[in-house]
Amino acid sequence: FACMAEPLGFDSVWGVEHHFTDYTMCPDVFQFLAYMAGKTEKIQIGSMVCVLPWHDPLRVAEEISQLDHLSDGRLILGIGRGAGKVEFDGFRQSMEDSRPRFVEYAEMVLEGLEAGYCEYDGKFAQQPRVPIRPEPFKSFKGRTFAAAVSPESVPIMAKLGVGLLIIPQKPWEHVEKEVGEYRKQFIKVHGHDAPPPIVAGWT
Repeated sequence: FACMAEPLGFDSVWGVEHHFTDYTMCPDVFQFLAYMAGKTEKIQIGSMVCVLPWHDPLRVAEEISQLDHLSDGRLILGIGRGAGKVEFDGFRQSMEDSRPRFVEYAEMVLEGLEAGYCEYDGKFAQQPRVPIRPEPFKSFKGRTFAAAVSPESVPIMAKLGVGLLIIPQKPWEHVEKEVGEYRKQFIKVHGHDAPPPIVAGWT
């Protein structure tokens, strides 16, 4: 079905990351998107999402850069911190530190993709300076989004400078309020409007 998206006129095709259950059965979102990059020519390809706490952030930066080259810059980058306890348990990770781990990994990856090298000194990520190869194809500013389900995620995503990837799990009036607060904080931090959010939905 994904291969039909481009000839049918869709703008983008998306992949997910989930583990250890029959839900979606796609443990490697970038591998799927690399396949789609080879099967398509114009359509954008998006990750919904790469769950950063489960990966080495340096490897993630390399994989993103390579995928963007393979797709001629068609990648929409979606990142998140994960929400499934069965998945955290399977990776022998605690959900308790998933938010601060996500923040550090996101900062390292996103800063690296703009600078062309990764370097970070934090609690969860300690990385001496190394170049990203292949060099990033182009800037990811304006085409990076992060899943935000809880109100606590709003200031984090605004500070990171990423767009919101909205996965409907609550009444729309709550979502509207959180998006409004995010937009205010984004402008305060970055001095310009936030990118329009991307809304995921299932039928």
